[in-house]
Amino acid sequence: MPQVVRRWRRGGKGGDQPFRERSAVMTQPTNPESIYRDEALELLSSLEESLLELDENPGRKDLVNTIFRSLHTIKGSGAMFGFDEIARFTHEIENTFDAVREGRLALEPSMITLTLKAKDHIHDLLNMAEPDAAAKAHSDELLTKFRALTGGAAAPEAPVKEQVQQVVVESEELPRETFWIRYIPTADSFLTGTDPLRLILELFEIGAGDSLFTHQIMPGLEEMDPERAFGFWDVIISTARGVDAIRDVFIFVEDDHDITIEKIGDDRPRGNDVNDMLECLSKAADPKAALREMRQTYAQNLAKRNAEPEEQSAARTETKSKATSLRVDAARLDRLVNMVGELIILQTRLNRAAGRHEDDPDLHQIAEELERLSDEMRDDALGLRMVPISTSFGSMRRLVRDISDDIGKEVEFVTEGGETELDKNVIEEIKGPLMHIMRNAIDHGLETPERRREAGKAEAGVIRLSARHASGDVLIEIADDGAGIDAQKVRGKAIERGLITPEQQLTEPELLNLIFEPGFSTADQVSDLSGRGVGMDVVRRGVDALRGSVEIQSELGMGTTVRMRIPLTLAIIDGLHVRVGGELYILPMSAVESCQERFVDGPTRIIEKFELRDKMAPCISLRNLLQVEGEQPDYERIVVTEADGMYVGLAVDAVLGQQHAVIKSLDESCNHSEWIAGTTINGDGGISIILDVPQLVRFANRQHNLQ
Repeated sequence: MPQVVRRWRRGGKGGDQPFRERSAVMTQPTNPESIYRDEALELLSSLEESLLELDENPGRKDLVNTIFRSLHTIKGSGAMFGFDEIARFTHEIENTFDAVREGRLALEPSMITLTLKAKDHIHDLLNMAEPDAAAKAHSDELLTKFRALTGGAAAPEAPVKEQVQQVVVESEELPRETFWIRYIPTADSFLTGTDPLRLILELFEIGAGDSLFTHQIMPGLEEMDPERAFGFWDVIISTARGVDAIRDVFIFVEDDHDITIEKIGDDRPRGNDVNDMLECLSKAADPKAALREMRQTYAQNLAKRNAEPEEQSAARTETKSKATSLRVDAARLDRLVNMVGELIILQTRLNRAAGRHEDDPDLHQIAEELERLSDEMRDDALGLRMVPISTSFGSMRRLVRDISDDIGKEVEFVTEGGETELDKNVIEEIKGPLMHIMRNAIDHGLETPERRREAGKAEAGVIRLSARHASGDVLIEIADDGAGIDAQKVRGKAIERGLITPEQQLTEPELLNLIFEPGFSTADQVSDLSGRGVGMDVVRRGVDALRGSVEIQSELGMGTTVRMRIPLTLAIIDGLHVRVGGELYILPMSAVESCQERFVDGPTRIIEKFELRDKMAPCISLRNLLQVEGEQPDYERIVVTEADGMYVGLAVDAVLGQQHAVIKSLDESCNHSEWIAGTTINGDGGISIILDVPQLVRFANRQHNLQ
């Protein structure tokens, strides 16, 4: 039978009353600051998304409520974990949106702009060990602007720390409702940065009531872990602030903890009635059943949950008793993926060993089962690091808004495929290239409203950011409906810079790809933001670092599309295993188009031609380019690849088959060629070099000219 071990009573005429008994010591959570930072960063991301949505849909009250709840949680948890400057700063911004949602203040676009700047400032404060004088001065500067904007409609309240300690005595004239709350924290609440008692105390900031703590079966003192929770609370509270105020208390833990909120009725218990109710509950074998019987005394029964009227179900919140998600340190996921990679290497070695013992069917069966299991583990482990690319799209949306406001252009930003998933590490790395492309598209891709009118276009330019899976990779496209790129102007600039000769005849895709050369620009005027081509070499370097590819398509007067092909993950790839002389190489399958075979008649040159779909295409002899020793075979294999918008053949001695390659990065101190992406360990313990095909093709083009 559960045993009551602690009670806390607050509010009403009797004032605060102390605990009758105290049980296990509540210890401070392990590293709560880092937990708060992680949660706050997620809330800031949600806050920015809601602000941008509200900017486009100013009539949506649900967005105002979401913004208020995000600010409320950042403030409250900041005060709890010692981030006093964040709590102080956020408190007044919260008041502003409280005034908006209560109708005391009209929403203005300038308010959203200022709140976005405030969000950036909170982000900066999170990254500071201790806010300095300059940071606090910036806080005051922004708060002064908020006060000027609101005109006193959102007057500052008492300091947060004082507010947390005081009891809010509600006016008896206000309509009050009585609620029963059962709060069951997870066993590891303290370890994840949540002190359940603080949440219970916060409930009594919004109304008068009483609480009952019931402990569950507890281990002996020797086995007891003081950082684990072993019980739950029943709370009855009478408040004029409604069920939303109660939900706000638990907003930070509602996804993980078991929370039930039920309205008891209009004939609510007051004063000693609440105390008597809890005394009865403490003696009941089933407190919840006893509570249901008590409701008969107060003139209103709640129907079963599945039959509650709409207004009652809206006043009840219940979360699952078990969490459906778990926060895991990214470093642990990286270690898991690395261990799965080692398992794949062992599985490959076992397959080779089984091949040498064809008369052992049990060994073959074990090898096949291990291969199946390791493939499943690989997919699951990599899947744990996958997140929707919409997390990156959100920051691009903010970028579009800020730049378009700065330069006076109207931009309609459209996103598609935000649910497409990528490795979290890849998404972090792709943000830089995306920002460069977006800046160029807005600043120099889209025309001014006047020129668009003259061209018969809508004044608002359109930028479309999309993502989709394509042949094991993710294809990201940034398309604008602007002026497009003049390929002949690109040709003239390239000749002027000595990148090509006047005699060279390049196709339009080849001309457009010259934009990725360092410092190349076709802009007549270079702005502070960008110039078409300025920074595009940074884009290609960033994409190359991800073993991806980038290309441009453009139609003069119609617009430009930049297309990036990015691998799903940086840890494990599907590769084509090839041999040149005595050297082994891996070509990423994402770069492989097809394979051919041809007879070798005499010595070969570094660059030759081969026939591909009734046309002649360049072919690079890896033996000659990489200076590999050994006898030239009578037949060689040509692996057809695509790089920088053109098809290029790579001549090798033999194609050994496909292989899961676990990428082992080379130490930064090693002096290796730009076309080496890493290495992998083969099944026999040997080493294969993973080639970066786009970089290899560019290296060959610079040294020997593929044209």
